[in-house]
Order: sequence, then C-alpha cells, then structure tokens
Amino acid sequence: MPNGRHLLVGLDDGRIDKWDVSTRGKIETIGRQNNWVRAIAVTPDGQHILTGAQGLVLVWDVTAKEQRPQHVFRGHYVLKHGTEISTKGSSETTRAEPIVAIAVSPRDGKLAVSASLDGTVKIWDITNNTEPITLQGESYPVSAIVVTPDGQQALLASEDKTVKIWSLPDGRERPSLEGHTREVNAVAITRKGRYAISVSDDQMLKVWELTTGHNIATFYSDEVLRTCAVAPDGVIIVAAGISGQIHILRLEAS
Repeated sequence: MPNGRHLLVGLDDGRIDKWDVSTRGKIETIGRQNNWVRAIAVTPDGQHILTGAQGLVLVWDVTAKEQRPQHVFRGHYVLKHGTEISTKGSSETTRAEPIVAIAVSPRDGKLAVSASLDGTVKIWDITNNTEPITLQGESYPVSAIVVTPDGQQALLASEDKTVKIWSLPDGRERPSLEGHTREVNAVAITRKGRYAISVSDDQMLKVWELTTGHNIATFYSDEVLRTCAVAPDGVIIVAAGISGQIHILRLEAS
C-alpha cells in the first residue's frame, strides 16, 4: 500500500487481507468476493482498493466497517457459446472471464485500467458510473498493466510479445515496444516515468526509453521471468523467475 507499511493479498477463496510488513502478521480481512482474486490495485491515497472478479471490477472502501464492495463496474464482456455479448441489458445465462490485471493512475487515482482473460481492456473513471472506454485493437490476453506517473499512458504486457502503450483517458493506441520473442509477463515503470522494464517467457528483461521506444538494455536470464518491479529510488530493478530465484539489477544512468 502507499504507506509502505501494509501489504494486500488476494486469495483464491475471494478474501482480500491486509498484512503488516514489519511484523508479518495479518491485520484484517477488508472484504470477500465470490471467487478468486486474480488482480488487485490501490488508489494513491490508500483509501480504496480495486479487485478483479469474474467479469467485474469491485471497488472497496478500506475504512468501511461492512465487508462489501462500495461499487461494482460491469463493463467487461462475457462469453457464451464462443460469442461475445455485453452484460448490460442481458438476462441470459452467461459466463464471464476473470479480470487478470488492474492499474490505477498514480497521479490522482481517478482513472483505472482493467484487463480480462478474454482480451478486453477497459478504462474506467472510478469517481463516477460512466460507461468505460474500450481499448479497440486489443485481442491478445494481457498479463499486467502499469500507468505512468503522470497518468497519461497505460502500458500493457501482452501475449503478442509486445508492450502495448495507450493514451489516457482517450484510449488511443501508441506505438508498441517490440523486441521480445515470447509473451510478455510483466511491466514496470521507473519513478520519474523515463524508463519501462519488461520481462518475458523468452527469459529476457528489457529496459525501454519511453520517449523514443528504444530498447536500451537487455538482461539475459537462464529461466522464464514472471514479474518485475522498480524500487522507489528508480535505480534498483527486481525480477523473479519461475524457480523462485530473485534477480536484483542496477539501472545505470546514461
């Protein structure tokens, strides 16, 4: 969480638990949804949590006494017999795909971006109940999302071997970051928003300069890399492989 003292954990039984980082003890259960929590994000003020359910994005008030979502966004699509239909206005029995990634704008916390396993990606204004913007052109599943510090762009780690870049809030596509040879599993951004970091099934970690889209450095691992993060200093990069091995790298200034 933004205070650096607490950690949020989403579980396969639907619980969202808050833990104390220093004591490694559970503090409380903030809420519980009906199915596996596969994605979770926090607003910059730490007051609200967004979680991904089956076709739904749930908004939780951290300070609320009742363990129920404050709001439910239902704009993602569902699948029925291989045909996409909207959940709005439909009374038919449908099966929604899970939300697998969520990110909130770190600038003001007003916009959120969510991705479903069916390949749909939505931009939400979480301060009201307006219809979301759908990112047209996304068809491959997205495994991770991050929003730039200025809140102007969203970067998506895609199974099509690229990092997609979309403008916020209008949802316009910008040139992708291309260079991985297999699906991209995670993406992170440095504190000032100058560089992006991506890891892939191709066992590579790549550093990108966002203003030019150039790949300026590549780290070659001996295993598939699943996730990555950048320390608050914007210099230390951490990546984790499928074996559990942690790689710690230093980003040198040019």
